[in-house]
Amino acid sequence: MRSREGSRDTLPPTRWSRRRIAWISAVIIAVGIVLAFAVYYLSSPALTAGQFLVEDSVGDRMVIEVNASRQQAIDALLEMHAAGTRKWVGGEVERYDNEFGFRFKPETIIVADFTAEALQAGKYRTIQEDFEYWQGLGTVYVLGKVVGVPRG
Repeated sequence: MRSREGSRDTLPPTRWSRRRIAWISAVIIAVGIVLAFAVYYLSSPALTAGQFLVEDSVGDRMVIEVNASRQQAIDALLEMHAAGTRKWVGGEVERYDNEFGFRFKPETIIVADFTAEALQAGKYRTIQEDFEYWQGLGTVYVLGKVVGVPRG
């Protein structure tokens, strides 16, 4: 008869307790979260005075530049950022070299709680897909949330 110590069914004692494994797992997860936020923060564009990063209703983002003469729009965008609210952000559109192929003209930026329904593109890709139509309407809007403001 074999003794228990010689049995192949028993495992040698280990220094890894369940508590230690759980603690190490928690640390690894926390480090991963911190790294994800760091990458997200560092990948955001560096915004200068008059530039705001605005997210549309589906999560696409565009840097919207606002002329200094549009102080009311600048104040509204800063307020939106502080409150985390969504409003209609718009202006006249023009062709531009960015992800969407257009931008809102900086001298025409408007922020509104309500707009005429026909002028509500809602998202950047809608404007991108039929640029000439939206440009022909004059001022158009996306439902936006300010997720980035100039630093400093």
